[in-house]
Amino acid sequence: GSVHHVNQIPIDFDLETFNRALCSFKPPRVLTSDQSVEAEEEGDDSLRLLCEAYFQAQYDLINSYQPEVIGHFDLCLLFHPKFYLTQHQSLWNQVERNIRLAISYGAFYEVNSASIRKGWSTPYPSKPILSVSLCPFRFFLLLKCRFFF
Repeated sequence: GSVHHVNQIPIDFDLETFNRALCSFKPPRVLTSDQSVEAEEEGDDSLRLLCEAYFQAQYDLINSYQPEVIGHFDLCLLFHPKFYLTQHQSLWNQVERNIRLAISYGAFYEVNSASIRKGWSTPYPSKPILSVSLCPFRFFLLLKCRFFF
């Protein structure tokens, strides 16, 4: 099971469509003639909010359907690979929660190299997720969670 839409908008089709999904988390505003819709404002939380919605949808999917394989774990970062989930505690808590839930029933995690073709330097899931460092949780993850390569 994998999530490909946030706010009913595809997030992995192309950058333009991803930006539509991203804009769905921005408060409405009036642009002056010298402003651009794509301009990131200081303190813009739209990407963090999109990621929170993504990981909540992923949790709901895992909880409701218990899919055997969890795919594209961090697909929400496709067009922003340098946005680090570990620097946002609320997001990282969601990541850990989703991993724990999937481990609880023995799910597989897909390791997918399509992200490399799309410009990432690593596969899905990204390195921080593959190397979860939660002391006993990491050990449990390595024992209980199987990866497809």
